[in-house]
Amino acid sequence: MISRTAIGGMKYFLRAVRKYGFPKRVRSDKGGETDLIAECQVTFRRDQKPDLPFHKAYIFGPSTANQRIESWWNLLTTGQTEQWRKLFERLEQEGFFDGSGDYDQIAIRFIYMPVIREHINTFVQVHNTHRIRRQKNREEYLPTGMLLVYGQEFY
Repeated sequence: MISRTAIGGMKYFLRAVRKYGFPKRVRSDKGGETDLIAECQVTFRRDQKPDLPFHKAYIFGPSTANQRIESWWNLLTTGQTEQWRKLFERLEQEGFFDGSGDYDQIAIRFIYMPVIREHINTFVQVHNTHRIRRQKNREEYLPTGMLLVYGQEFY
């Protein structure tokens, strides 16, 4: 079964391709969410050059530059969304929710979505307003660590 994350990544990839065209080569980490992107990239590149080796169209490698966002996602998951996942699993185990019926999903979303969104939005707001250390050699950052975009301060 293909994960929703993989399908979502593929959608964003195809939107970018529609806007900018196919890249000559794509590089990403090796994760389940990148398999569809790799398959798509290689298929389209081989449409132009049938004998093109995989590594000339797509490269899998470690992602050392995304540690901050991975850390942030970990904080979001453990601090905000994990508790909800566990609650829904418990409701399913106790027979209150089967997760597959449309009515169950609509009811759960109606009841819990506003609260979950509020928790996540608060988390994001707190994260976006915390101060960071000064960014050396980065003109777009103020000495306070806040991002300066088009003359406006962003936290």
